[in-house]
Formats: sequence, C-alpha cells, structure tokens
Amino acid sequence: MPMNKSETVMTNETIKQDDTNNHWAWVPGVLFKPRSTTQKIVRQEKAVWHIPLIILSILSILVIIAAAPIKRENAQMGASMPEDSQWWSEEQIAKYQEAQQNMTSGTFMYLFPAISKLIGIWFNWLVFSSVLYLALTLAGSRAPRLKSSNLVAWAMLPLALRHIVELILIFSRRQLPSGTALASLIGETKSMGLSLVKGMLGQIDAYWLWFVIILFIGGVYLAGIKRSKALWVVALVILIMLVIQGVPTMISQYLNSLSGSGFNMYF
Repeated sequence: MPMNKSETVMTNETIKQDDTNNHWAWVPGVLFKPRSTTQKIVRQEKAVWHIPLIILSILSILVIIAAAPIKRENAQMGASMPEDSQWWSEEQIAKYQEAQQNMTSGTFMYLFPAISKLIGIWFNWLVFSSVLYLALTLAGSRAPRLKSSNLVAWAMLPLALRHIVELILIFSRRQLPSGTALASLIGETKSMGLSLVKGMLGQIDAYWLWFVIILFIGGVYLAGIKRSKALWVVALVILIMLVIQGVPTMISQYLNSLSGSGFNMYF
C-alpha cells in the first residue's frame, strides 16, 4: 500500500534526523567498521568534518596540559649553568637564569605547544584534503571537494587513539611520549636527503598506518573511478603528504647545522 504525502515527509524527516544523530556513532564505526562507515561518510552532501577534528584538537590539548608539569620538572632538575659561565658577568648570569625560567613558564609549556599542535592538525587536514581532491579530479573523479574534506578528517580518528594512549602513559607512568621507532633509524645527520627521510619516518606508526588503511578504503568509494586507479591516486597523495610533513625536520636539521658551523649569529 503506497504511503501518502504526509507519511513520506515524516519518513524523510526521520531518516534525516537519524543521519544527524548517527554522526557521533561514526566515531567507533570508522575505527572498527571502516568499510560501511566510510560509505556513509562519502555519501554525505554536507560538512561533517568538524566532529573528528574537534576530538583530535581537544585530546591534543589535554596531552599538552598533562605533560607540562613533567616537562617543567625535568627542565628544573636538569637546569645547570654552562661550563664557561664562570667567566660571565652577573648581568649575563641573571639573563641566562631568566631565560631558563621563561622556558618553563605557562607560555612555553602550554600556549605555544597548544597553538603549534592545533595548527599542525588543521593545516595537515586542509592540505591533505586539498591534495586528495586535486589528485582525484585529475584522475577523472567527479567527487566534490567537500567529500574529500569529510573523508580525510574522519580517517584521522586513529590519531586520537594515539593521544589517548599518551594520556594513559603520562598518568600511569609519569612518562613523556617519545617519537616513533622508525625515526630513530636515522641519527643526527647533515644530509638534507636523510633529514627529509627522517622527518617522513617520524610520521609513521601503528596509528598512522590505521589512518592510511581507512583512507584507502574510503578513497575507493569516494573516487567513483576504477578501483586500481583510485588506490594508486590515494597512495600518491599519501607519499606527497609524507614529503610535506618531513620538510620541517629537514629545515630544522639544516638550521642546526648552520648553528653548529658558527652561523648562529643570524638565528
């Protein structure tokens, strides 16, 4: 028996309301049921990227707040005067001690790290989704940019689990999170190429691989092109983003090498 007009309107409103309420249900869904959940995400015609990004932002700030007292304690315990400080004037010593105190102030312990972390999260999402959209468009996909933004944001949710593990580590062991094991494969180097590779390896851990898997799964549904072609496009985008994320490490290593070569007067 066909539904009348009022019943159809009520049904459509119910479906729409269910979709809205189910957005938060995508949080566990995208982690443990990525195939079905990413299909729902890429079908969305409106922006739903704010939920995972807000979760990531809040958790990253909580990690900074939890880690700050340990960092301050470590800095104070390890604070010592340089070897040549015996030749310094009282004014120089006072300035050095003041600088050390400033490094443990709330600005350096909370504000600057929080700003840096938030910029990193939102910048990476913005660039990643833009590069993904451009690459898919060049490959023949007609998916709008909004859907690329939604997919990348939700695929980043495994990184929130990383922050949860870091919080557990801080509160249970009073231990600061360390870098990935892969980054430690390359020690201090003056080679620009190796510095770039080190920065790229520093991004890779189990949570990053989880992110990549979700992105591959969702990218196939998003692209609407041949499966093998979509996988190659997503793989290329991931490689491009790894290079972009490795650039800061390369620049840092380069500046450190200049500083060690006697050019620190300019920095």
